[in-house]
Amino acid sequence: MGQPQSLIELSVALNNAMDDQNIPGMQVALFNAEGIFWSQAFGVQNKLTQEAVTEDTLFRAGSTTKPFVALAVMKLINDGKFSLESKLSDLAPEVEFSNTWAGFAPVRVIHLLEHTAGFDDMHFKNFYNVDEQNISMLEAINRDHSSLNVRWVPGSRHSYSNPGYGILGYLIEKFSGQGFAHYLNDHLLTPLNMIQSDASNNSVVQAQLSQGFVDDKSVPYREIYLRPAGSLHSTASELAHLGSFLLSRGEWASIQGIDAATITSMESPRSTSAAKAGLKHGYGLGIYHLSMYHKMHTNHDWLGHNGGIDGFITSLGYSLELNTGFVVMVNTSTANYNAIVELLTGFLTGNHSLAPLTTREGLDETVGGYYRMMNPRNQLFIGLEYPFSVVNIVVNKQTILLGPLIGDDVLLHHVGDQAYAKVGSAYPTGIFISDTSAGIAFQIDGQYFKSVSAFSAWFPLVVLSVSVLSILLTVIYQPIWLINLSRGLFSDKSRLKLRAGQGLAIASLASLVFAMMNLSLFEAGRLNWQTILIYVSSIMLMIFSFLGLWGVLSAWKLEPNVMAKYFALFTAMGLLVFATYCYYWNYVGISLWTW
Repeated sequence: MGQPQSLIELSVALNNAMDDQNIPGMQVALFNAEGIFWSQAFGVQNKLTQEAVTEDTLFRAGSTTKPFVALAVMKLINDGKFSLESKLSDLAPEVEFSNTWAGFAPVRVIHLLEHTAGFDDMHFKNFYNVDEQNISMLEAINRDHSSLNVRWVPGSRHSYSNPGYGILGYLIEKFSGQGFAHYLNDHLLTPLNMIQSDASNNSVVQAQLSQGFVDDKSVPYREIYLRPAGSLHSTASELAHLGSFLLSRGEWASIQGIDAATITSMESPRSTSAAKAGLKHGYGLGIYHLSMYHKMHTNHDWLGHNGGIDGFITSLGYSLELNTGFVVMVNTSTANYNAIVELLTGFLTGNHSLAPLTTREGLDETVGGYYRMMNPRNQLFIGLEYPFSVVNIVVNKQTILLGPLIGDDVLLHHVGDQAYAKVGSAYPTGIFISDTSAGIAFQIDGQYFKSVSAFSAWFPLVVLSVSVLSILLTVIYQPIWLINLSRGLFSDKSRLKLRAGQGLAIASLASLVFAMMNLSLFEAGRLNWQTILIYVSSIMLMIFSFLGLWGVLSAWKLEPNVMAKYFALFTAMGLLVFATYCYYWNYVGISLWTW
């Protein structure tokens, strides 16, 4: 079926997409600056009772809470409480954060809004709150102060960080004198006529709330510690009120302290090195360009915010050029909602296309080479990403080709001032910048790449690939060694030493993988058999990998089979390299229940 041409066809296409993506229930609303012009509820809110989703059914909006937090902060700024440039250390010295660069680059309010403070994203122990229902906002922030360690010069690059919005929620409470949820309800939701929506959890919300699902399983409702990062409950129709307010530049409803200039200022970043170099694409003040995270099939610039939380996904987007927008809310967090967004943006765009940017001369041909991504969202996972987070930039006349070591190439053309756009696009998404701390850097879709040598680009991937190969070979030959052991072929203990260490290291690695496969996000920050097994197995992997190599070397002269000796040496060295890599990135002896 082609692109829907009518609302009836769109409804049919959305139903089909729901079936394809195994989405139990969904709400969709389409709006413009005058208000909603179409909305519909689909599917069921509870698979057990088969109760239908209605347009009044509440969904969890997740991070789509953040535009409301940003509006509340801007309202307080316009009321004179503080400014975008105010230092966090001055406004809230009681927040426990650390900043190596505080002397010349303090964390400011604008950095919290744009996710450019350099904070880590929230750690496992600070996800879901099931034990401390009466915890204050400040206590919720400081119980995970290790995530508030500034990792690079504040404002230099973007990295999505929920703790920053937790701090903004605390600032709202401190400078308004109201609780975070009460302030949002009174000063934003009520003026926007979002009468069902609520930023707090209560019995009224629970009575109207859809069940959430992960795959086909229902998930219990769990509150989050950092409530300002994603606690809103709403409907697609009511979230569309926010969309109409933003599209109309504040004329659709009246929110005291929020005018057209304020809304416009929220739609583009300004604190990063890339923004200061002229790139307007990225994460602004609680509003971002959706193409940062979506593969958009139109060349229009869609603004808005997505949100995901256990059992729910939300996407709100609007186009200033088209004067239209959409909200989609689904009650599963494992669906490919991109398919729904593509349907909606394609339908709203129709045949209206913007003229693509013109290729311009002036490309700096010296920018070619290898670049590594240097703004990980979460420091814990950097070891998993590091070998693969490299692109090779090839310059060809007025275009550059971004070639990741693994993945598809992306062709960009120069549109002036070292800014680059995808072919056919009406706006640039990437730019080269001269960063004094990183030399030449390149930012595209919020990702910050630093220039590196070819050796630095390839060495980690090659070494890790060889070590993984050795692990696979050990796993393949393990049954053969066990069979030979049972047949008494290794009665000489020296021959057994040649192989035992690798076998025990593989067993440790297998138990570690088993524990991880049985660990949910909720369980990851708690003390349980999975996290204890990960802790113990990671240590055993290191110990047995070292003993494996020691065993091979000590039994080298006693093993008559030359091929077996060199095979054992290769696998033992590979396992030790892998274990050392894990140790380097702090994965050996990792206690997830404290992280």
